[in-house]
Amino acid sequence: MGDRSFNNANARVLVAPGDTALGRLLVKLIEAEGRGIIAAFEGEIPGTGEDEHDTLLLQRKWNRRSLLSARNLVLEGLNALEEINVAIVIHECRQDERSIHELSPTSIERIIDDSVKGTFFLLRELMSYFVRKGTGTVAMVHYSPGDYTKLPLDAALSAGFYAATDSLSTLYQNEAITINGFECSRERPEEFAGYILQTLSGKAATTNGKWYRYGAMARLFH
Repeated sequence: MGDRSFNNANARVLVAPGDTALGRLLVKLIEAEGRGIIAAFEGEIPGTGEDEHDTLLLQRKWNRRSLLSARNLVLEGLNALEEINVAIVIHECRQDERSIHELSPTSIERIIDDSVKGTFFLLRELMSYFVRKGTGTVAMVHYSPGDYTKLPLDAALSAGFYAATDSLSTLYQNEAITINGFECSRERPEEFAGYILQTLSGKAATTNGKWYRYGAMARLFH
């Protein structure tokens, strides 16, 4: 499998976003393994108090609505780490308690832009790079934290993420690119993060187009 696999201790990893509950844990665990990592931050980037050249962790601002931001994110990772071998793209459900009739049109537009544009702009840049490189690993991660019922907009975005993951793995099945999905509902992010990395190092390293589910909750969409 070469460097397309997370098994390679020298693998360079991109995590987006890296500042959600699950994203932060993945970044922490990957950094602890000594791998080079670039983490996409939607919010403010905390100061590390260290010279960035002395650490394998790069933290970069990411504007989900901007193709240029996605492109810069990938280019900055390549400039600093020389290559990216693994991309972990996360859809973490928003726990917005407002019903659909209580959402303003601008809120609906913003939420859809952030989720759909953000994911596809980033995937466009990543897949372009992996195709040119001839290898790569993509983990599409869906996480529903907490114990709550999906509202219509959240449900639609989740269904779209599942469908896009299935389509990607089919579209690129003849390329040397591994694409798998990971899903979890209501379980603790600490446990799911560990499961993702363990699976990437194990059975997901030699499979393509599979969904790996952690916990007891079944997927709501098929």
